[in-house]
Amino acid sequence: MTTPIVSIQSFRNATTQNDKANIAKTLDDALATTGLCHINDYHQHLPKDTIRALRHAAHKFFDQTTHAKQNARVDGVVGYLGLGDENVAASAGTPTPTPDPVESLNLPGYQEADGEWRAAA
Repeated sequence: MTTPIVSIQSFRNATTQNDKANIAKTLDDALATTGLCHINDYHQHLPKDTIRALRHAAHKFFDQTTHAKQNARVDGVVGYLGLGDENVAASAGTPTPTPDPVESLNLPGYQEADGEWRAAA
């Protein structure tokens, strides 16, 4: 499995709506299936204050106690997942014998097939 790459610059430079729709579809497909993609060029297009604020908020969240972070847990897929709660390789059909040694905060807009928000739209 390869991680899809989405370039903000390519989207901004696209000359047709079809080209933009194809890039947006790549993002939609990646997030709706594996839930993962690599976004290039964001640092050139988002204000530095926005990036700094997002990083600050992420650090603030993950610096909390495990008990406090558990308040953001929803269902084992959405929300906070603690150390050992995930085995990402399983989504590609090859689970590893031990869970992933990571924690995450999953806030997907792609949970439902008829969800209102889609990048392609």
